[in-house]
Amino acid sequence: MLVLATQLPVSSEFFPLTQRDQFAVEIYLPESASIAQTNEAARKVEAVIRALSPHVDAEGKSHQRLFNMRTIVGGGGSRWYLAWEPENLKLNYAEIRAGKISLAAIATVKPQWRPETIDRRDGNRTIEVRSRIDFGASGNDITIRVFNSEPMKQLKAELPPGFRIEIGGALEESMKAQWKMFRSFGMSFIAIILLLIFQFNSLARTSIIIVTLPLALAGGPLWQGLAWLLIFGLTFATVLTLFVIPALYSFLSPPAHPTAVE
Repeated sequence: MLVLATQLPVSSEFFPLTQRDQFAVEIYLPESASIAQTNEAARKVEAVIRALSPHVDAEGKSHQRLFNMRTIVGGGGSRWYLAWEPENLKLNYAEIRAGKISLAAIATVKPQWRPETIDRRDGNRTIEVRSRIDFGASGNDITIRVFNSEPMKQLKAELPPGFRIEIGGALEESMKAQWKMFRSFGMSFIAIILLLIFQFNSLARTSIIIVTLPLALAGGPLWQGLAWLLIFGLTFATVLTLFVIPALYSFLSPPAHPTAVE
């Protein structure tokens, strides 16, 4: 049952979705740019964002859409929300964090060829493909679907010798964390079995408890939020305690023999 529960078509995400009333403007100048040139470009972008802050709503009231703004030049700052990946130290990079303003209102996007650095992953030259998803979508599910799609399989088959495609980002971190969790779970499960045998001094009684564990764990992939997890878990545990465990105990425990009393 535990194996079947893990195969259910339920979205999996190592971290919950995070949405903030903020946005970030990343500024990349050519690799030969100095930090002074990057700082000058960042100040110009700041001025454009401030100019777009005043707004008049439908009722004719004027207010500022921009509450605060922070600029970092020469590299990325701290991880200010869960899915953000700070940039390394780069003289040609600046980061501006502010409130919500349309990208089309401050910039015109045009693809251009520029000199680029060579990124490496485990010592190998790497080209990263990144994407941002719409609100409510699961990044892990989209990554798995794209990675297992027919066009991706065709692309892998056409790669020259020595080239490969790997999963990165949040899904990679989730897979690493799940492996560590399963390893810790195995060690804990063995310790629990030994403690139960020592406590009950009976393999039959220990087997009763062990049989109910997969039934309780099967409810894990079904939860949709902490409140439903608590409700479902308590209901499931009550059924196990009142019905399943007594039934198994009646089948596996040896019958008690009456004792004659003189």
